[in-house]
Amino acid sequence: MDGMAETASTQAVRRSLEVLAGRFRALARLRAGGTEAVVWPDVISGRPRCSRPGDPAPRAGRYRQLNVFGSPTGEVVEAAQGDRLPLAPRSFTWELVQATEEWQ
Repeated sequence: MDGMAETASTQAVRRSLEVLAGRFRALARLRAGGTEAVVWPDVISGRPRCSRPGDPAPRAGRYRQLNVFGSPTGEVVEAAQGDRLPLAPRSFTWELVQATEEWQ
């Protein structure tokens, strides 16, 4: 993937391929016995945007479950700040989609 990113025709394609390569590396580490969580970086900012199942919610609001590829599964939960996020299958994560201040 990194080689493909180097030859990409546009900056957007290059960035997408770099993000995809990072996701594959994270999954490979996890499957090789790594214990760190797979937390996908945000495509625009590069900052982590997801929380692991069982971790405390960083902010109060609605969270949606993402599968190993970062696609929504359709499950949405509401959590207060500090509440534990529900358990999920291996390598699934929770993404904050709407903070409490926005929907109250």
